[in-house]
Amino acid sequence: MYFKAAAMIVVLILFGWPFGTRARGRADQAIARRVALQPRAAWLEDGREVPTLGFLGRARSVGFSIGQCPMLLPLCQNKARADADVEDLPERHIAKIREGMRL
Repeated sequence: MYFKAAAMIVVLILFGWPFGTRARGRADQAIARRVALQPRAAWLEDGREVPTLGFLGRARSVGFSIGQCPMLLPLCQNKARADADVEDLPERHIAKIREGMRL
């Protein structure tokens, strides 16, 4: 009696294995398709391209937080901005980092 139950469990596991593998493969493919849909750049209303993801990646690599990135993006998009605005932002960021190191 117990042998039949144990055998049935083993059979169900062995028959279910290919179905589980197939489902995982399909899920992996679906995730890969979704990642491929991720935009590599953004476009302004006049059609100019802004390499948004690269810009944000560089900002994160130098220590800007995700919360600070939205204030950086207009600096990248606005070509008529004043150079002083661009230079002031990193200097304030560096000052905050140094202040945090002193605490």
